[in-house]
Amino acid sequence: MTPNYHVAGTAKAALESAVLYLAMQLGREAVLVNAVGSSLIATDGAVRALGANHAQATRAVQTRRSATGRASELGDVAHCVAFLCSPLARNLTGEIVTIDGGFSRSYL
Repeated sequence: MTPNYHVAGTAKAALESAVLYLAMQLGREAVLVNAVGSSLIATDGAVRALGANHAQATRAVQTRRSATGRASELGDVAHCVAFLCSPLARNLTGEIVTIDGGFSRSYL
């Protein structure tokens, strides 16, 4: 369990709701609204907020339990954002794309 995560969880729930409402309001004006969420990425800010030991332990669990067998990196998120900004996602809206190698879907 990640300490103090309850604040992040509340913020993520608010973001998901905002994405859906904005997508519904702006879709007829050809504005697509999506968001990208990821598992813990070891940025300087995340490591400082959680502490190096907690961040390392969390990423180790993600590596073990994700379908891809690795924790997410900044590049994974960047590639998803590039896709969402491209014509390939021209009718995709109201979605939260989770970049975590399947970790959030693993029940094993």
